[in-house]
Amino acid sequence: MLDKDGQFLSHLLTKSQEMGGPQSLSYDVNTHRLWVGSWYKKKVCVYRYITRQDALTDQSRVLESLSGIPTPETEKPQQGNQCLLKLMSPPELLHSLTVTGVDRCLHISCVTSDRVWVSDDENNLILTDTTGVPLHRVEDSCIGDILGTGLHTVNSESELIYIDRKYNINKLLKDMKTTTTFIERADSTWIPRCVYWSPSTGDLLVGMYIEELKTGKVTRYNQSGQLTQTIQLDNTGRGLYCEPNYITENNNGDVVVSDLWPGAVVVTEAVERVRCVKDNQGESGK
Repeated sequence: MLDKDGQFLSHLLTKSQEMGGPQSLSYDVNTHRLWVGSWYKKKVCVYRYITRQDALTDQSRVLESLSGIPTPETEKPQQGNQCLLKLMSPPELLHSLTVTGVDRCLHISCVTSDRVWVSDDENNLILTDTTGVPLHRVEDSCIGDILGTGLHTVNSESELIYIDRKYNINKLLKDMKTTTTFIERADSTWIPRCVYWSPSTGDLLVGMYIEELKTGKVTRYNQSGQLTQTIQLDNTGRGLYCEPNYITENNNGDVVVSDLWPGAVVVTEAVERVRCVKDNQGESGK
C-alpha cells in the first residue's frame, strides 16, 4: 500500500501457501474486499483487509475515514457517532476458489460481491462465482500478455467492457447476449492494452501504446464514447508511459497506471500534473 505521494505504507499480502504468488487484484468498493488472483494455481482468494468501527470507541486505531472511501450506506461522513474504517493486519482470508476455464488468473473485474470476470493470457475471459465454475464466456476478447493486462472492467450497470481481438472496445450488456462496440479503433498505430471504468465520473480510461516506439498514453472517454482527455506527456514534454499494463483511479481522482517495461507505477492528477512515479526499485519521484 502506498500513500498519495507514492510513499510506502505497508505490505497487505505476500506470497502464501494458499495461493502462491499473487498476480492480480480487484477491489470491491461495496464490500471493501480484495479479490486476488494467482499465477500458477488458477486460484482466486478473497480477503477482508479493512473493517468498520465506531469512531467514538477507539479512535487511536482508525487509519482511514469513510470520507475517503464512500460506501452505499454512507456517501458522506456521518457527524457525531461517525463510522470509520481501520486496516486489518494481517488481512482475513474469507474464502478461495479454483477457477475452471482459465490457465492463470491475470486480471479480475468485480461484478457483485460473489461474481467476477477473470481472464488469462490464452484468450479466456469468463464470468464465475464463488464456486469457480464458468457462468459465461466471452469468445472474441483480445489475447492477453503472459505478464497480464487489464483487458476488461465493469461499469455501474454491471456491464462488461473489454478489448476485443480487433482492438475495439466492446460492451457486453447484462443479458449476456447483446454486445455493442463502445469505442471503435480508429488509429491502427495505437494498440489499446488496458481499460478502467471510473465509478466517480462514469468515464472510461484506456491505456494504449505503440509497440515499435515503446511509447504510451491514457485516453479518457465520457459515457457517450467521446474522447475528452489524453494524458501522454509531463510538464517538460517527456513521455509518461512506455506500455500501460493496468489502470485504475484512487479516491482523489488521480489516474494510476502500472507501466510494464520500466516496472513503474505512474500517478497523475486529473489535470495531468504528475503526482509521483514509483519504480521497481521502490524509489519514488515527482
